[in-house]
Amino acid sequence: PAMKEHFPEIEDFFRITVNPFAVSNEERDIHFNEERFGYADSSLFRFFAFRLKHGNQLTALVKPYSLVLTPSPAVRYFGNENPVGKTLRVANTLDFTVTGVLEEDPNHTHLDFDFLGSFSTLYSVPVETAQKLGLVISLRLERKGFSAYYTYFLISPGADPARIESALPAFVEKHAGEGKSKTYRPNLQPMQRIHLTPGARFELTSGSSYATVYSFLTIALVILFIACVNYT
Repeated sequence: PAMKEHFPEIEDFFRITVNPFAVSNEERDIHFNEERFGYADSSLFRFFAFRLKHGNQLTALVKPYSLVLTPSPAVRYFGNENPVGKTLRVANTLDFTVTGVLEEDPNHTHLDFDFLGSFSTLYSVPVETAQKLGLVISLRLERKGFSAYYTYFLISPGADPARIESALPAFVEKHAGEGKSKTYRPNLQPMQRIHLTPGARFELTSGSSYATVYSFLTIALVILFIACVNYT
């Protein structure tokens, strides 16, 4: 949030974190350990063209303890019925209300999730409960340099990301403390480069690399050359 306040070029942002949690439908006695349970700000829908089959994407992730499902877990926990308004229990402790279901699974993006709870939930969970569950909690969410979640920024058309990046050391000094920029060096990464430019620690999903693409291209050209020689 401080980045949006500090840099006028930043129009919007959203945060996301994905962790494993136990999920259950108590009414149907359905229980699974889910690996892709995430929390995200409601502004996520401004960044990605996700569409909801059920629910309102403008409000689905606004209130605490709201939950959006992808189609696969929606069928797994509720069958073919519309689950909006139904309850799922997370980590045997927290009750979430289903507020939306995506039209399709987000397999075509690097955001690998089956469930998305509202990020505002993390500010609402009691401290003792959050510590017991290993959740990121409000006491730590605003800690400058805390990296338990990913942050995406929407930059104004025509704005220069390099200018923002060059101003980050001064921003860190102001918000995280004097001398912090020597050890904490945040940088911006264009979203289009995430898939083929690995290297950032703890990526949401493992992508590919230009080296892999060029390797396969080289092998293909060698095979084509051998085929031409054989034909000749």
